[in-house]
Amino acid sequence: MSEEISIYVADLAAYNNGILHGVWIDATQDIDDIQEQINDMLASSPEEDAEEYAIRDDEGFAGYSISEYEGIQRAHEVAYFLESLS
Repeated sequence: MSEEISIYVADLAAYNNGILHGVWIDATQDIDDIQEQINDMLASSPEEDAEEYAIRDDEGFAGYSISEYEGIQRAHEVAYFLESLS
């Protein structure tokens, strides 16, 4: 695939206070690396004690829409499958 398969993960504490704070992450990476990037994003939150996140957007999933309720494990599984098709 020519397009990176990625997810936008947002900090819910910031989002609920009207601040957009999140990070685009390559969803084909190892799940531990994805979680580490999310942890880093939450640690740099403009809100104290940020600990909740949600997937708010995605790119490169070939028409499959990742729901915020599916979680990073499912996003990773779908991304890994799509990458294997290329």
